[in-house]
Parts: sequence; C-alpha cells; structure tokens
Amino acid sequence: MSVTEPPIEKVAVPIPGMSAMGSSMRPPTSEKNKAAAVNLAALFTEAERATMATTVCDDYDADVKSRAPRMERCATYQGLYASVMKNKNFPFQNAANVNLPILTYPMLQVQGRLYDMIWPANGKVLTSVPTNINDVKRAMDTETFGNAYIRNKMPEMAQGLDDTLHQVCIYGSAFRRTYWNDYEERVASDWIPIADFVVMDTQRSQDPSMRDVPRYTMVQRLNRIELEEWAAKGIYEHVDLIQWGDPTPKETSTFEDKVKVVAGVTSSEDGSTDDKERMVLEQHRKWRMPNRPDEDPAFDGSTHPVMITVDEESSQILRVVVREEDDPTDHQRYQRQTQEFEAYSQAKAAFEAMLMAPPQQMMDPMTGMPMPAPMPTAPPMPRWVETDEDDQPLPPKKQRTREICFFTHYRAFPSEGFYGLGFGDFLSGLNKAVNTILNQHIDGATLRNAKGGFISRTMKGQRGPIAISPGELVEVDAPMGSLKDGILWNDPPPNDPTTMSLVDLLISSADKLVASSDLMSGQSSGANRTAKETQILAEQMMMQITVLARRMKEAFRHELDKIWRCWGVFLPDEEVMDIVGETGDPQQVVVGRAMFLPDAHVMPAADPRTKTQRIDETMAVFMMVTSNPYLMSLPTRDAIVRTVTEDVLRAHGAERLLKFLPPPGPAQPPPPPPPKQYFEEDAGFLQSKPTPIHQGDDDERHTAGHREFAATPAGQSMSKEMKLAHEQHIRDHEAAKIMKTAQRDPQLASGPPIDPSQQPQGQMQ
Repeated sequence: MSVTEPPIEKVAVPIPGMSAMGSSMRPPTSEKNKAAAVNLAALFTEAERATMATTVCDDYDADVKSRAPRMERCATYQGLYASVMKNKNFPFQNAANVNLPILTYPMLQVQGRLYDMIWPANGKVLTSVPTNINDVKRAMDTETFGNAYIRNKMPEMAQGLDDTLHQVCIYGSAFRRTYWNDYEERVASDWIPIADFVVMDTQRSQDPSMRDVPRYTMVQRLNRIELEEWAAKGIYEHVDLIQWGDPTPKETSTFEDKVKVVAGVTSSEDGSTDDKERMVLEQHRKWRMPNRPDEDPAFDGSTHPVMITVDEESSQILRVVVREEDDPTDHQRYQRQTQEFEAYSQAKAAFEAMLMAPPQQMMDPMTGMPMPAPMPTAPPMPRWVETDEDDQPLPPKKQRTREICFFTHYRAFPSEGFYGLGFGDFLSGLNKAVNTILNQHIDGATLRNAKGGFISRTMKGQRGPIAISPGELVEVDAPMGSLKDGILWNDPPPNDPTTMSLVDLLISSADKLVASSDLMSGQSSGANRTAKETQILAEQMMMQITVLARRMKEAFRHELDKIWRCWGVFLPDEEVMDIVGETGDPQQVVVGRAMFLPDAHVMPAADPRTKTQRIDETMAVFMMVTSNPYLMSLPTRDAIVRTVTEDVLRAHGAERLLKFLPPPGPAQPPPPPPPKQYFEEDAGFLQSKPTPIHQGDDDERHTAGHREFAATPAGQSMSKEMKLAHEQHIRDHEAAKIMKTAQRDPQLASGPPIDPSQQPQGQMQ
C-alpha cells in the first residue's frame, strides 16, 4: 500500500496561506517514526554539509533548466486560458489582440465534470473493503469515520482538488502533498503549484507516488521569522549560521511572470529583512550515508532515501531525515520465517544434545537380548534458510523497508517525459491560429473604416497628418478641384470571404479534441436525431472524460492510501469520536490506529459516470433485481433489495433518506410453499415430484386420502421409490398429528419426564 506521512514534532504551524504562486508558508515535511524523525543535519561534518548543499542546489538548478521549455509553454497556456495578451504594435499601434476562448471553454466544461466525478457533492469519498469475512465491522467503522473526517476535518480538500484538476487539465500534471499537521493535530492534503514542484523533465515515472523518481524538489518560501521559529522547535538546524540580509533577487521564470500578470500582482522589494522570503529547497532523493554507526543507526554506509532541506541563499543544511519504514507487506513473511527458524534452532539443539549424550542400552522385548539404540534424525532445514561459509544456518533476512512518499502526481494524458500533456498542449496551436486570423480580419476592417491616405506637399495649408472628426469642416487654402488631385485615399482590399469559414473549421477541430460543444453545453445541435441516437452520441462524447476521470481516480487512490497511513500512525490507540455521518446525523464510532490496517483495501468512491448514466443504470438494476423471481426467493433478498435501494438513492443524490432504511438484519428463510390438497400431492407422487407435508394440512383427512389412493390401480402403478416416499409421507402426517395433539393438551406437553430407570427392560427408548 502506497501511503506517505509527514510532520512529527509538535510544531506550532499556522494554517498555510496561498499567495499568487502558491503557499507562502508550508509546514515542513517529516515522519513520526522515531528512528526516521531525527534531524541528522547536526551529525554531518561541515565538509559533508557543504558537499550535500552543493549537490542539492546544483541538481535543483539542472532540473529547473531541463523543464524550462515546458514551463514556458505552460505560461503560454495560462495566458490563453485567462485571455491575458500583450499589446501589439504591428501592423499599427494598438492593433487588435483579441483572444478567442478556445482553450478556456473546454477547460471549464471538462474540469467541472471531472470535479463532480472525483469529489461528489455529498455522500462517500472513500470505500473501505473488508479483507476477509470477519473484517466487515472494522471496514464499516473505518469507512464511516474516514468519510466524515475528510469532509469535515480537512477543509482544504475540496478547494485543493478543484485547483488540482484545473492544473491537470491545462498543464497535464499536478502535485499534492499529504502530511500530518501537528499544529491542528489532523491530516492535511495540500495542492502544490507546479512552479513549486521541480522534477527533471526527462524522468519517466509509472507510479503516482513517484517511488521510481530519483529526486524531486518542493520549493518553500520562508522568511527569517518562520525559519527561527522552526529552529526553536527543533525542526531546523544551523539557522544561526545564516547571514541575514536582503536575499539576492532571483531571476523569475516566464511562467512565474505570467502567473503574476494573470493574478494582477507585482513583486514588491519594500519591507524589512525579516519579512522577505527566502527560497528553501526540500529535496527528496537518495543519499549514501557516512559509515559511522556509533553516531546513529542510519550512518551505516548504505544508500537511503532521505529528505534534505537547504537554505538556497546561504547553502546551509537545515534538515536531513531518512524517509523509510518497515514494509508492512513483508511483515508476515518475516514473522513466519522467524518462528520457523526458532523452531528449527531448538530442534537442531536437541538433536545435537542427543548425539553428545551416551547411548542408552535397549533390550529386545521378544528375546531379552540387548539391541542397538536407534540413531536420532536430524531436523529438516527450512527451504528458505541460507548458510554461511561454515555451513551454519543464517537467520531470516530483516523485514524489508520501503520508501515513504508524501506527494501524489496527477497526470492527464501520457507523454514521453515526466510531465503529462494537457489540453493546453492540444489546443494552444489552434487557439493561436484562430487569434491570428481573427485579429487580421479586425485589423483589415479597422484600416478600411479609418480611410488613411496620402496628401501632396504642393497643397497650401496645415502640414503633417490631419485627423477629421465626423461632421467637422476643415478650412484649406486650395481650390476644391486641387483637393481631389492632391489627396490619395488608401483603400485596402476587402477581407477574404473564406476567413470566417476557416475560423469555424479551426474551432470545430478544437471541439473534436475535447467533445461536441453542443452536447457539452447542453444545447441542441439542430440535427434531427432520435432519443437513442442522442444518448449514444452523449455516451461517446463522455467516453474521453470518463477515461480521464479514471486516471484521476487512480491517482486519488494513492492519496487516500497516504491519508489512511497517517490515521494508522497518528490517531490514538482507541477513542470514541463524534462524527457527522453520511446522512448528516451525528454519530459516535470507536476508532484507533490499529484499525487502519496497512494491507486494507481503500478505494475512492468516485464514479466516473455522469449523473444521468448513474440514475439510468441503477434504476435498470433495481427493476431487474426486484422483478427477478430467483433473487426474490433467496434468503438474502432483503439485503439485496436494500443494497440496490441505497445505490438508487445515492445516484439521485438523496443520501439523507438512507437513515430511514431499516438496518440490515439476519437473512430470513424463504416463505414455505402454500398447502396443497391431498389429491394434488398424490398426483405429484405419480409424476415423481414428492411434496413435503405442510403445517396447515388436515393430517386426518390427508392420511385417509393417501391410504385410499395407495389401494387404487393408480397408486399401485407408482415406482418403487415413489411408493416408499408415499408411505413415508403418510407416516409424516401421523407424526404431525401426534405433535399437534400434544400441543393442544397442556398437561401432556408439560408433564414430568419419564425416568429411564423405571422403564421395563427391553422397552424401546
């Protein structure tokens, strides 16, 4: 299970605030595991820290450089999305620079549908699947607690997912960090702006948790007050070695400049030194640790996944922690092999003791003569046991460790690099082409309406350009006839009549990349289609969005695994917690960290279907189930009907009605068949279809009727098996008659038990 986790020390961290570029103050990322939560920065020598800081900063700069072309394209996409265009001076001053929202329109449509699919307005966010038949109660309690916790104690989730889906759709990639916020004592999952999360563009990754990525860096922007505060809490080291002063201005990227323009903000150099932000790099990578195990167990000379925090301006190492823990998926193997090895060691010790002991004299019981004692048998060695050079068995390998990952990578469409492709990659070229053609069309109309031209110098009058307002009469020192000869009006040719049809062609091409614009907007295309054709067309149109939602759902599952792991590490051992249930009613559940099993199956409850599809399909299933005689005859029919009813209510968004459904009870047996007349039962015996007796039968009448039928030729024609079954049927009626008589006689039914010792010998008990 891929789950991550974060802060461990009790840090008074304010709620992160978002600036134009993202979070201006984020809690540091760390682990709670005591072996991995120790800041090892103070144990490194000054030379080791200098080497580490240089490596981290150089690798960060290399990663920034490798993705610079990608970020420039993202800046273009952001400008087209927000219609922030530069002023144009060609072909004339303040020429037309209109942006047709070809990228904006599908972004709003697709992002809105994805958000509704991934984050439902109400109801479940996650589903906890039991691991076995005895795990149902734990799964139900953790699911109820988890959904209430995410919706009510993680307020940043809803807005953060909206920002994440926007970034995924336009840029192709988005990043989220899951950690424990010690200040608020809760799990938090933040959106990380793409400008603040740096990965080399040439990396390849198939894991949304990025375990297969050698290094990645999250950029923190902290000021002096924040750095000193975390140093006082023991999170950071060597803050006192930083030479304070105005940090060197950093060259901003094209993407950062574009984001500031879109947000309408400018960078200010005013303010005190304490308030100015410094770039702090939190790089997650692997590092070969020194071989000094006497200082710390992590200093074993091996390579470990670590998290290194560096103040970029001063190159001071602020924090170094190891990001690994025991792999829970390897726990069972380790426990089993440990028990087998201990049992083998004990058996081997007993075998060696028997070999060293003097042989015991044994006598043959038949002859009374001494006989050789049997040789003890060596215990078999487990197949997995390895031996050393002296052929001595080695204990089982230690429990495997795994890397702790805090970040989740959401990717829209695959690419050959690390970052995914988004709608900006697909539509920006078409958007630019349409803008160019449209602006040229507007510029041509402007030139024709302005009617500029040339005037001869031989004419007497005002020198220089002359602007004439409507209705204005300009006095000149020249005959009217010479005006006609001295002025030449510029008459540009009319626009190409195919211009607008070409624009329509490009727009339709953009629509095909995302879906039908008419159906996406809920408008009719004007075509004469049947309802079935429209439904099929809508399903085909939504297929691309459905597949995209499935990609988002898979990444969201990794994020839920990280949240789940935080609960399994940071929650108390056992506590009664007040929560708000799925139906909006207050509830109490008993939860503890032991309930959040590492191997539990946690799945997002997101449904990539549209609401209409969900309603149609759940109603079809409901009608099929309730009208199926086989399903309705099963002992579990009540549970089946309740399940499909819950699905229908959730599809309609009416979860509040779930509380009125009766709780699921034990399975009820199917109702007994209706009673039959005795002649109907006799006919069944003739057809080799025997019928059991019914509680409501008239046993006296049935017995007489069956005896009379048995004496008839038809009764004699029954097969041997049916004759025996018919005779047993008569005896069953006799036994039922006896039991009914006893139930009608209270004295007989409640009489004292018969003492077996008073029974005559040989009497049947």
